[in-house]
Amino acid sequence: VLQLVQQGSSVVVHGPDGRDRTPIVVSLALLQLDPFFRTIEGFEVLIEKEWSAAGHRFQTRSGHGIENQNDPQRAPVFIVFLDCVWQLLHQHPDSFEFNDEFLLSLASSLYSCRFGTFLYDSEKERKDNDVFGKTCSLWSFTNCNPKFLNPRYRQLMTERATSYAKISLIHVDCDRVQLWLGYFFPQLSAPVISSVHHWQGNDFAKTEKHMTEEALQLRVRELENAQKKLLATIESFKRQNQELFAHNEKLCLQNLELQKSLAAASNSAPSLV
Repeated sequence: VLQLVQQGSSVVVHGPDGRDRTPIVVSLALLQLDPFFRTIEGFEVLIEKEWSAAGHRFQTRSGHGIENQNDPQRAPVFIVFLDCVWQLLHQHPDSFEFNDEFLLSLASSLYSCRFGTFLYDSEKERKDNDVFGKTCSLWSFTNCNPKFLNPRYRQLMTERATSYAKISLIHVDCDRVQLWLGYFFPQLSAPVISSVHHWQGNDFAKTEKHMTEEALQLRVRELENAQKKLLATIESFKRQNQELFAHNEKLCLQNLELQKSLAAASNSAPSLV
């Protein structure tokens, strides 16, 4: 799609119902064609235009509600899209205004139902249930949160404001596609691009490999601390077991003494004829 548009052709994209794969393909093409959609505001507009207004069934695909947990219509369509965006962000970290924490926040909000943005299956259902009046928009949260900003993008856009229109195609080679650790293994993840509060000076020289190593080292320390606590608990149980064993021996001795006393009393008692 991207190549056809760049060649000057008009493109019509439509899947079986136009609400799942279609918004994925169109959104990814627009992300690479127009730098506006790589800003926080633009990305929000993209989701509202190509997903919400186009009728993506957020409720059905996400399985909102206890009664829908085993619904065969459940499918992580929007998560697949966010994963693709993360791949673009991973491969072009200086071309997006937002960082991976922004994408993780969207993924979390999809299932938490904390905001009304991803509730129900259509704009009509959201309007009928007064979602816009009864809930807060996710965008009101993301638009005022500086931790979602990519300071590297802001710096480069200032220096080369006219050179960041189209970015190259997403690389789908096996050695270029990475696992989205931040979503699938958050305990082992390190952000591709941290927030403005965590990046200063030469921090940009840190590679993702080094950051991942730091995250792994932190996880190792957490596991070591957990191991120490577990060993301390085991020692405590051992001491309690020893105390219970000693108490049991004491009770056994007392029981033997009691049996001897009862036997002696029985032998000394006069027999009745």
